[in-house]
Amino acid sequence: RLLDYLAAELDRAPVFLQGEDYAEINARLRNGDCDLALICTYCFVLGQDESEVESLVIPQIAGSVTYHSLILVPADSPAGDLLDLRGKRFGSGDLLSNTGWLYPVAWLQQRGHEPARFFSEQVVTGSHDLSVRAVASRFVDGAAVASLVYEQLVRDEPLLARQTKVIHRSPPFGMPPVVVPVGSDPELRAQLRETLLNMDRSARGREILAELGIDRFVPSDDRLYDSIRRAAALLETPP
Repeated sequence: RLLDYLAAELDRAPVFLQGEDYAEINARLRNGDCDLALICTYCFVLGQDESEVESLVIPQIAGSVTYHSLILVPADSPAGDLLDLRGKRFGSGDLLSNTGWLYPVAWLQQRGHEPARFFSEQVVTGSHDLSVRAVASRFVDGAAVASLVYEQLVRDEPLLARQTKVIHRSPPFGMPPVVVPVGSDPELRAQLRETLLNMDRSARGREILAELGIDRFVPSDDRLYDSIRRAAALLETPP
């Protein structure tokens, strides 16, 4: 519905593209295959460093423009911290995910641990919600997930809240941005930005935003991603 709304406002035909993973979405942006995208914050930092993408707007959710990485374990797990998961099976939605992989990797490296050897197995689940379910079902001993996804899931499915517990919460990160390819049409970019920033001023726009759990879109602040840049710089070899 968000795509349909933008297409109607800009008098264009909507085309929805979904990548199998974060790398495919970044490749579509790099190749100019899409006009805008919603991407992970780590993907944004990587794309920005390579002069491939620029942030258009960011969502404000529950009055905030930040979110967190959460480390989850099964509800009855004795683990009380990420360090307690040494030698365990650990889940991540994607290796290009800030909250799902970059943050815990950087956290471990800062404490002198080698992430590649810390866990007995690193399981790529494919999405944050699947990581939550992997913990709830004990398929993995722990996982790193985005707070936005976890908080929505446990609201919709209270059983997941009883099957899992949060043992670690990261400092705040800037919200995943809406981005456009560098070099995209300036007029289209301006129209998209204005339309997104004004969505909360129309009844239909507010309805779609509420469906997505978004208060409104607000201008980007590049400083919100500085901590992610610092974490990325700690990696000896990017995933």
